[in-house]
Amino acid sequence: MEAHPSIVAPYGAPPDPTWAERPPAVRWLRWLVTVRGTIAMAARATTPLEISATNQGPEVVRPERGRLRLLVNGAPSPAFDLAFNNGVMEPEWIALPPGRMVRDTRTLLEALLPAPGEYLLVLEWDGHRVAGRSVTVTP
Repeated sequence: MEAHPSIVAPYGAPPDPTWAERPPAVRWLRWLVTVRGTIAMAARATTPLEISATNQGPEVVRPERGRLRLLVNGAPSPAFDLAFNNGVMEPEWIALPPGRMVRDTRTLLEALLPAPGEYLLVLEWDGHRVAGRSVTVTP
């Protein structure tokens, strides 16, 4: 018996209908939260947490970094807000050209990961989840 052919668009599934309505910082930027997956309690003070954005779109995008929030196991992190949303920033955080990446690093894991255990770090931009990372803190 011959299988029936599938009828699909040649490019795959149709795009999410809300995708075009999303702001450029969500639609065109690829956000990352970079940190080691396993960290000893004693190493938290010196282990960096990095955020980065890469513009994968066709035009300059304003990352609007002040709209970023970090959730740690579902709870907002005021320490992240203070560390990353204040102070001097690279000019690319204001206007990121196509194909370029901008990054920033802070050492604030003692405030984010207070005890041994499993943590889920979720980066949101104005309520849109844009990145995530699991981290284990060992004694």
